Amino acid sequence: MDMKLFNRVLILDDDPASLYLARLMMEETGLAEAIATFYTAREGLEFIRTHCLDEHAAREDCPDLILLDINMPGMDGFEFLDALEMMGKKHMIRKVVVVLTSSSYPRDQEKMHAYGVRGFINKPVTEEKIMELVSRSA
Repeated sequence: MDMKLFNRVLILDDDPASLYLARLMMEETGLAEAIATFYTAREGLEFIRTHCLDEHAAREDCPDLILLDINMPGMDGFEFLDALEMMGKKHMIRKVVVVLTSSSYPRDQEKMHAYGVRGFINKPVTEEKIMELVSRSA
C-alpha cells in the first residue's frame, strides 16, 4: 500500500514480543509514515507532552494513532487514558487511541467502552486486524 494513512503511530506495550509484532504489522501495512514505540505508559505520556503540548512542537509529530496495551506495570492503560484527559487531550482518546488487549474480563471491556476509545484489537496484532480497524475508521 502506497498511501500513508497515519503520519505518526505510537505503540505502548510492556511485552517486547507484542511490541515488536505490533510495529512489524504497522510497517508491513505501509500505513504509517513514522512509528514510535515505548515499553511504558509514562514514556508515551512524555512523548505526547513534548510532541503535542509543547508550543514549539510540530503538529505532525503528534500521533494520529496510539496502540495502547491496557495491562502494563507501573502505569496501566487506564491510568494513561486518565492522564490524557487531565492533560486536556480527551479528544485524542476517541480519535486516536486503539486498545491492544488480551483481557477477556467483562469489567475491563466495560471500562474500555466507557472511555470511548477509537477501537480495540485483541492480541496478537495481525495485518488483517489493522486493516479491519482502518476500514471501520474510513
